[in-house]
Amino acid sequence: MESTLAFFTLIAIVVVPAFWFLLRDSLRQKRERELRITPFPQAYTTILEKQFPLYTRIPPSLKAELHGDILIFLEEKRFEGCNGFVVTEENKLLIAAQACVLLLNRTKYVYPRLTTVLVYPEAYVHSQTVLSESERIENDTPVAGLSYSYGVVSLAWDHVQRGARNEEDGTNVVFHEFAHQLDNETGSMDGIPRLESETNRQWIATIDREFRELIRTLHHRHTDVIDQYGATNPAEFFAVVTETFFEKPDRLNREHPKLFELFTAFYRVDPREWD
Repeated sequence: MESTLAFFTLIAIVVVPAFWFLLRDSLRQKRERELRITPFPQAYTTILEKQFPLYTRIPPSLKAELHGDILIFLEEKRFEGCNGFVVTEENKLLIAAQACVLLLNRTKYVYPRLTTVLVYPEAYVHSQTVLSESERIENDTPVAGLSYSYGVVSLAWDHVQRGARNEEDGTNVVFHEFAHQLDNETGSMDGIPRLESETNRQWIATIDREFRELIRTLHHRHTDVIDQYGATNPAEFFAVVTETFFEKPDRLNREHPKLFELFTAFYRVDPREWD
């Protein structure tokens, strides 16, 4: 009797959580399908056309997908204001729209690892411990955004607005931090996002070559279309090139054609065609 009870208890422990997970996932997918066919509010369109010029240049063939991703993002992700900032629906919309541009044509999932977006009113101080041979040093650095491996992104609202309004300066904090989230889908932020197996070797070789070339260029005090912050490490290189790819595609293609080709294949769009 006791062995039978233990057997069924074990079955319940294994089966019930698995069943609940499958049911929850099925319900989530059903809800996402509903959101993808939900009419996009005209009020949202008006806000984006006014505050996010790149939105107006995205082809109509991609708009429906973008709208669906935005609605899913707004429903599934939690927003929290920090340092006294009160998050509005307009704040959420502008962040979601920029983040979802990176998903066009390439995924049916909307940042599955992401749970929370923290919004600060402006650049804030981030404390980081730096280890040396003899001591631990607390390094306070002002930042406009951070992306964490445990599903959290933090953003400074003034930089979010600035990045949205100027779509040709190569700087967009939302593109940057959410590129890190794409990078993190493999379980680590190392500049190698989730790729098709046959693309992996080509990606690593091209990124390594271009990353080293950027370091050499900066060492000789030459300028490059890729911001110097991209020379920090491969993860930052991927995020910075993502900003450049969407905001300065023509120049990136001229100066780094192989890199542009690689990013076109990964993001499955060509921003040069967005007129």
